[in-house]
Amino acid sequence: MKRTLTHLKLAVALATAVIVIAGCAERREDRIIAPSAIDSKARADHAQAAVLLLRKLDALTIEQRVARVKYDSAGRPTLIVLPNEYATDANISMLDQFPTLVQVKIVCARGPILTDSMAHIGKLPALRELNIAGSPPAITLDVARAIARNGTLRALSLDAGRISSPALQVFAHLPELRRIDIRSDPDFDDAKAALLSGFNRIEELDLSGTNVTDGCLPALAKLPALKRLVVRSTRISQEGIAAAGFPVGTVVVER
Repeated sequence: MKRTLTHLKLAVALATAVIVIAGCAERREDRIIAPSAIDSKARADHAQAAVLLLRKLDALTIEQRVARVKYDSAGRPTLIVLPNEYATDANISMLDQFPTLVQVKIVCARGPILTDSMAHIGKLPALRELNIAGSPPAITLDVARAIARNGTLRALSLDAGRISSPALQVFAHLPELRRIDIRSDPDFDDAKAALLSGFNRIEELDLSGTNVTDGCLPALAKLPALKRLVVRSTRISQEGIAAAGFPVGTVVVER
């Protein structure tokens, strides 16, 4: 009952006021609807669809016993996980209806991630952590720019996907970014790792499962804020770590 009331409150908060068709003109027996009324209806429909998505994710949480949505004390969503069949561009586009979101996880996205849907992620004012896992297409330059509109992002995780070199360089300019994970990307090699030299504020970096070698370590060792580097399942060796001059305990190679 409490969750139902929460959804009703969200629906009221998200939906715009009752649509008023103003300034309608008569032409024969047809009524012409003002563009503003059409826009208002579209916003209301978008808001209602977003609340319906929350209900479905709540039901999934109960069914699978894994949290797909978390709420704050006021009943506002702070975490949303879009798994498998829910990880669609339509659902991603609804997330800007929840300005209290702190974490978003998009798991096993099917098909390309579109710039338009990522633009909605970029509008979330409280977002601190974004995780995109299992995405078959590359994170392109346009997608990266859409994500980077969010200046509050502190942690970015790209797991089992691919990121282009220009896209990676865009993330270097995120002012609050302190952790970046690029895991299980077979195309991520020493040349791409060299681009990380511009990430001067990064404190944690995970390159596990990528194609990096000892050759990337001298550049990474110069990152001024780096406190932890994880390179499990790579070709990086303990000898290379020592030669690059990393402080003891900074680099994690084995599980």
